[in-house]
Amino acid sequence: AARPTLYKDPNHKPEMAISLSDDTTALIGFRPIPEIYDNMIKYPEFAQAVGDRAVAMCASLAGLSSGYGASVGGDEMDRPVDEGRCWAALKEMFRTFVQSDRNEHVVKQVHAITKRLREKNKGDGETNVMEGVVLYFATIYPDDPCVLSPLFFNHVKIAKGQALYIRTNEPHAYISGELIECMACSDNVVRVGLTPKVKDTDTLLDMLTYRAGKPRLTYGERIDEHTTLYEPPVKDFCVETVILEPNGKSVIKPVPSPAILLCIEGGGSLHQEFADGTKKELKLSFGMSVFVSPNTSVEVSTEGGIMIARAMSNIHCS
Repeated sequence: AARPTLYKDPNHKPEMAISLSDDTTALIGFRPIPEIYDNMIKYPEFAQAVGDRAVAMCASLAGLSSGYGASVGGDEMDRPVDEGRCWAALKEMFRTFVQSDRNEHVVKQVHAITKRLREKNKGDGETNVMEGVVLYFATIYPDDPCVLSPLFFNHVKIAKGQALYIRTNEPHAYISGELIECMACSDNVVRVGLTPKVKDTDTLLDMLTYRAGKPRLTYGERIDEHTTLYEPPVKDFCVETVILEPNGKSVIKPVPSPAILLCIEGGGSLHQEFADGTKKELKLSFGMSVFVSPNTSVEVSTEGGIMIARAMSNIHCS
């Protein structure tokens, strides 16, 4: 495999993020092409950065329903889509935007738009949320082309208890807040910007799906009064959260999968009875994790309240 010191396994890497706070924000997937084209018109620096060919390709799709594509993180289509044309337009736009031979030109546009937005803030104008994210990125990475990424990636706010599923090879970045992140068994991360870590533009350009659409958030499925299931459309994993009020008690039901319990908040005790009749109690506090064997039930009790996440194989996926 190419660059084996960076990418040490061949596995895919879908993932799910479950928000633990109301200020969690992220970038996920390409915006619908009509939105991207609107931003090219509204922000001429962005159009200059991606080049005339990419602008023309997006313009040809901007007035069509086909430019909206599929929902990000979902399998169903929002509406009919000319996948080939959308794929080509987005790849052309992103390629011209991030390739190193155009870096100096793109960074000039980054400086120009950030200067204009800062002057807008000082005057009578007020920046919108998307513009605010651009300026936030510019304060940290002023010379990074990906400062402009909110203009073509979806910016989402994820409320506490909401989850966002990210399919394999979908571009994304977490910006703020606290969350639980669960993913398939892979350590591979391919980066292109907004980071001091190793970047691999060529690999990222080759691997992205180039799907355009709007993200879909979910509050999961309530299993019982204490438990919520977050189930992605892959067999690799799913997550349950268990929330108990003070002096609460609940049984975490057995599943035919190994599982990891992680104490997210508060503390309490785990009680387990084995087949030979022996019993075991384990104190659980914030940050502790516990491995649970398949087909094993565990009782949780708490005096002050507790929140637990259980990660396991997706036993619900057919």
